[in-house]
Amino acid sequence: MPKIIGLDQHFIRKPKYKATEFATIVVDHVGKKIFDLIDGKDLDALRAGFAGTLGKERVEVVTLDMCETFRAFVRETFPNAIMVADRFHVMRLFNRRVNKCRKKITGDDRKIQ
Repeated sequence: MPKIIGLDQHFIRKPKYKATEFATIVVDHVGKKIFDLIDGKDLDALRAGFAGTLGKERVEVVTLDMCETFRAFVRETFPNAIMVADRFHVMRLFNRRVNKCRKKITGDDRKIQ
């Protein structure tokens, strides 16, 4: 296991009239490459995806989007790791707040194309 990893979910299929199917990508931040791709994003899928993985205690940092599922998984699977909110999701939350305040102040709720 790499020392610094990232967890993020991505939808892989959006079938018509069915639930969207997700995968969890595990990134090695130091090696700058994909470490693993796990089918699903729920706790059971993550547990199964890491069941045979060795060296989980060596992971020092995990970046994630701070969803409760990922936080619970990191707490139980990587005992020595600290969790860090990834930059993309922090910026997205911040930008939404700024836009909400801007619209309230200016009354301008145009959509940017």
